[in-house]
Amino acid sequence: MKISQMCWKQPWAVISNSGLMEVMYFCSTDLFLDKAMKGTAVKRLKAGKGKLTVKWKKQKKGITGYQLQYGTDPSFGTGSTIIKITSPKTVKKVLKGMERKTKYYVRIRTCREENGRLSYSEWSKTKSAKVK
Repeated sequence: MKISQMCWKQPWAVISNSGLMEVMYFCSTDLFLDKAMKGTAVKRLKAGKGKLTVKWKKQKKGITGYQLQYGTDPSFGTGSTIIKITSPKTVKKVLKGMERKTKYYVRIRTCREENGRLSYSEWSKTKSAKVK
């Protein structure tokens, strides 16, 4: 399984017990993009009065949760919010307190935490809905 780091690598050397010098890489964040991890997709996005209901496809193996991102900008720049969903069994989230008559964009990805490191899949395709 290949994991590519999504940050700048800072090299530093370590002398092992055998006397050989090994180059290790330090990363300022513990987020890794795992291209082999199976992602998920938003199945349904339903708009209500001041709320959005998001349903997604459940992944059965190898994950510890999801990250759900939403915002009014289609490129998810300023003003977007990421929600961490810690249960892999959850397949629905109601987003409340949304501004009425505003179009929101939503996407999701799977996450796995191992030894304090968070690995995640690619973001799903973006879906949008206008809050009533």
